[in-house]
Amino acid sequence: MLFRVVRPMRRGGSRFPLFVQRIPADVRRKAVGIELAIPLGDGFVFVTPSEGAQAVRFSLRTTEPSEVKTRQALAAASLATVWEALRNDAPVHLTHRQATALAGELYRVWADSESRARSVAMVHTPGVGWAPDTESQEEQEAYWAAVTEMWEKVGRDGEAKKLEKALGLIVDRLLLNKGIRRVDSESRALLLTAFWMALRDAFASRQRNAGGDYSLDPKAARFPEWQAPADVPKEKPKRGASKNSLTGLVEDWWKEAKRAGRKQSTYESYRNSMARLVTFLKHDTANRVTPEDIVRFKDYRVQSGVSPKTVKDILIGCTSSAGTPAFVKASLCFSSEVVCLAR
Repeated sequence: MLFRVVRPMRRGGSRFPLFVQRIPADVRRKAVGIELAIPLGDGFVFVTPSEGAQAVRFSLRTTEPSEVKTRQALAAASLATVWEALRNDAPVHLTHRQATALAGELYRVWADSESRARSVAMVHTPGVGWAPDTESQEEQEAYWAAVTEMWEKVGRDGEAKKLEKALGLIVDRLLLNKGIRRVDSESRALLLTAFWMALRDAFASRQRNAGGDYSLDPKAARFPEWQAPADVPKEKPKRGASKNSLTGLVEDWWKEAKRAGRKQSTYESYRNSMARLVTFLKHDTANRVTPEDIVRFKDYRVQSGVSPKTVKDILIGCTSSAGTPAFVKASLCFSSEVVCLAR
């Protein structure tokens, strides 16, 4: 079983390696003009393919080898999701529950007053800065009170055009991040309303924090876990693939690695690690896994008492041996082009 992973390139005049990935020919025209938010370190790099663009390219902005691998893998995984969404761009129907779950990502980013979460939901929320440029508690409270009032006015009359103008770009970006290019009109209305409500609640939470109230927001529990809609088309696995099973990836790798002389203990280590991941995710479906899932799993393992070095060696697999499987070297994305585990 072969895995093709795009590798970073060196370029003259810069010490930073360059990410370069050709835009698949079948989606090249569809990608023109779409602003792609690609994860990079603690933030994002934004690339908008032009009419004549043949590839996506940008600086990885680091020289540290393991971080280069991680950034390379996360970017490749993100773009693999985008290309698949562009291939299957028929309108998708979302339920109210799914719209609310997606809006939950927006809420969790903005409701956190302590740290700016890394999320595409964070980018370009119109008219609102992450925090006021002041250390005065009174001024911060007044700022968030004004933001909350402003946001109430945006959605008070429920006018679709106002919500579309304020939230359309964020909705599109989060959908694309989930492998969905567009939704039907009914789902669009659900999403816009759900996103408005999520931001309203998040801004109110920030206002309470600024006033000294850091108690848990009861509204935070109202967002269900995201489940991809069943009508999102999935690519048929190629001959010899793992049939979209996480555990199957390990078994397919072992068939080749065993013949190459890899140790039984290495196989058991990878198999056990994948089994823990399956238990944590509560499913064994590879193309449902996102880079964010892997980050959550990594944090869970470290918080459970596993040393960061063990997590790095087993989960991330940052080793130099030629036989180390690609899916343990980078981030996880199951597609026709990339299968890897990251971060």
